[in-house]
Amino acid sequence: MAKDLTDTSFFEGIDVMLPVPLSPQKMRQRGYNQSERLAEGVRQVTGIPVDTQSVVRNTHTSTQTQVISIYEREKNVKEIFSVIHPKCLTGKHLLLIDDVLTTGSTIRSLAHAILKNVPEIKLSVLTLGLSHFHRHPLLPPYVEPQE
Repeated sequence: MAKDLTDTSFFEGIDVMLPVPLSPQKMRQRGYNQSERLAEGVRQVTGIPVDTQSVVRNTHTSTQTQVISIYEREKNVKEIFSVIHPKCLTGKHLLLIDDVLTTGSTIRSLAHAILKNVPEIKLSVLTLGLSHFHRHPLLPPYVEPQE
């Protein structure tokens, strides 16, 4: 993914990558943060540092894959992130990293927490996958796989 984007200007001006944090409970269950692993892979290609300390997920929520409606997804992740080191982020261009974008609720909640607490910030988003739940109008329509 990162190698494909290095031929573009996508990473220009990015100061630091911030993977979507997991709750401590989810981290204990899973043993790793998939968004953090994606960010580390991008770091190996680009050299852009990864920050896993400035923002935390302070609430364990049910997995977004189990939440059906957009409204419930938004409610499930509302105000679950806290910025604990805003000075480390001030004036930076952050690349938020998430594994899969479905409705955008998690990324919006993370961005809201950062924008509310950090002055002079620029945010960009990189995701590995895009769910059929939230298709961009310029993308071809989702087609169910045939058996």
